Amino acid sequence: RMLFLHNSLAAYEVNVANYYLRRGAYVAAVNRAKFVLETYARTPASAQALGIMTQAYIKMGMPQLAADSLRVLESNYPQSPDLPKLNALVKSAG
Repeated sequence: RMLFLHNSLAAYEVNVANYYLRRGAYVAAVNRAKFVLETYARTPASAQALGIMTQAYIKMGMPQLAADSLRVLESNYPQSPDLPKLNALVKSAG
């Protein structure tokens, strides 16, 4: 039961980060995603948080940080369905 609550809180934080990303508040999206990684590190939402960080860094014009986030995502979650899309984003950004 505690694991379910922990995962639910992490999913909520990822939803908020996605909202910020859609609204163009990229710094807020990165901060919320970092919070997920620091607080809920061993949850399924961690992969989504890394994806959000990658997208937000691209939008902010920080391709090196985006590449770092993508590298962490690839090494920890190689089965992530978002990897092809994020790889293309990072490569097109530079």
